[in-house]
Amino acid sequence: MPNRVGLRRLFAALAKNVGFGYNSNITHRIISRKERGSMDTEHRVQAAATHPARDWAVRRMTYQGLMMIRRLRRLRRRLAGLFALLGQFFSSLRGTVRRAFVALAVRNGLDHSKATETLHRLREEQRNAKSRGPLAALGFWGGQILKGFWYLIRLIFLSPSYLLPIVAFVVFIGVVHNTLDKTFALHVEYNGNDVGYILNESVYEMAERQMRGRIAFEDYIRPADAIPHYTIAAVDEDLLLDVNKLTDELIRASGNELGEATGLYIDDEFISAATDGDEIRDMLEAMLEPYRSSNSANETVSFVKDVELVEGLYPLSSIRGPDAIYRRITSQQQEERIYTTVAGDSPSSIAQKNGISISTLRALNPDIDNSLLVGQEVKVQQSVPYLEVQITRTEVYDEEIPFRIVQSVDSSEYEGYYNRTQVGEAGINRITAEVTYLNGVETERKIVSEVTVSDPVDEKVTVGGKSIAEVGAQSTSSGFIWPTAKGYVSCPFHGYYGHTGMDIATDYGTPVYASASGIVTKVQYSRIGYGYHVIISHGGNIETLYGHCSELYVSVGQWVSQGEVIAAVGRTGNASGNHLHFEVRSNGKYLDPASYIGSKCPY
Repeated sequence: MPNRVGLRRLFAALAKNVGFGYNSNITHRIISRKERGSMDTEHRVQAAATHPARDWAVRRMTYQGLMMIRRLRRLRRRLAGLFALLGQFFSSLRGTVRRAFVALAVRNGLDHSKATETLHRLREEQRNAKSRGPLAALGFWGGQILKGFWYLIRLIFLSPSYLLPIVAFVVFIGVVHNTLDKTFALHVEYNGNDVGYILNESVYEMAERQMRGRIAFEDYIRPADAIPHYTIAAVDEDLLLDVNKLTDELIRASGNELGEATGLYIDDEFISAATDGDEIRDMLEAMLEPYRSSNSANETVSFVKDVELVEGLYPLSSIRGPDAIYRRITSQQQEERIYTTVAGDSPSSIAQKNGISISTLRALNPDIDNSLLVGQEVKVQQSVPYLEVQITRTEVYDEEIPFRIVQSVDSSEYEGYYNRTQVGEAGINRITAEVTYLNGVETERKIVSEVTVSDPVDEKVTVGGKSIAEVGAQSTSSGFIWPTAKGYVSCPFHGYYGHTGMDIATDYGTPVYASASGIVTKVQYSRIGYGYHVIISHGGNIETLYGHCSELYVSVGQWVSQGEVIAAVGRTGNASGNHLHFEVRSNGKYLDPASYIGSKCPY
């Protein structure tokens, strides 16, 4: 350990290098506690006051130096202990290796003295090689390692006690590797025949049900041994049988006479099989073709039921000709049923008599609330084909937005006066809809998008408000005339529930007259409800409607005079026969037309 004088000189030099002046007296006083105690107090205070920063630095460096020396001593003691422990370990290891070497030599035919002699010889050769230099020592040890390795190889391959465990381990690894590449499966034996491999028992159960379906047209000949026998095996995955292949194998093993054919399945039910599968495909396509349109890219045409063709082995009795299959798939699952009305019938009583709901009756007969006559045929059960066809089609079409008629009354002008101040114009909505049809009949219409191409323009008209004393030779006291050239009342106002007008039955094409003068407020070409119909406003919030026409001769906003031909009788919309549906409305309420035109044709 450095003495105090050496440390004093060392730290004085350090203080000088960091920029403080050297004063041996001060340094000596700081380091030496003995002398510091003998200094008089006045001298020490004067020295500290002269250089306070240097005094602090020297004290700090002295303290750090002493601590560093203490840490170095502690580290040296610990390293000495560690090296002593390592020495003991290697000494013990050397003795253990020497004893193991001697034991191995003795076990392999060398006596103890000869083994010891060999060990001493190796140690002598090591010393000689080490004295010649590092390269000679490295060569010595390399040669000894190679000799040991060669000796170990000979020992393993020439001694069965070493060789057999190694061979067994290699065989074990090979078996495990080969098994991991396989799939554990069930080997099936049926009726004494080797059927094949399946993944699990559920495959056999589905195949057995499918086999029974294929022999639906004959008595099933149960094999002598119909119980399957399973054994577990590890096989390649490509050897596993699926349901269809296993079904073929089971049928082959059942003892029935077989043939290659294509089976038709509808909703997983076996229908029949044919030797030519293409005939069945063409038959099914021919049933779908009438429902396809020219724009096939925007539609889907398919059977409602799941139809599948499966090629395989089938009993000969299950293989039928194309005519028998065609008769089956084009048959009716449910026949149509018709009811003929009698006096006193209403929609609700007809539904009750036939055991159906009123909503079902209306769905089968959309016009039944508008027209129900004695002797009329009413559909109470819809025919349903065995194979129904569903069409889903995306349709784009334009729909008119009707314009409003803004009417103003000029009380200075007589009734019948009409002046159009602004021509109305219908707007256009472009609609994209997804429409679903069942057997060609629309069942659902879902609007996908609706874009307004043009907005409607209101029509403005001025009509006279002063009463007319005389209304014409053929008008009634109310000022209205019979609206057709001939005919009779087939169904009066409220003739059945929900009937809001009077039905005048007459020949197809009979002229329809304006019952009173007025302005045409609506001209509608519709396939449902009123069909082709016209509404005329007569002023004073009175309107008349003419429905189920075959032709319309007027346009919206047109002024028509009483007795002017505006349409022709027909049966459009919900109508079962040629007739005119005539309504009188006041402020939106339905009135009895007989109060305005009578109940008998005057012509």
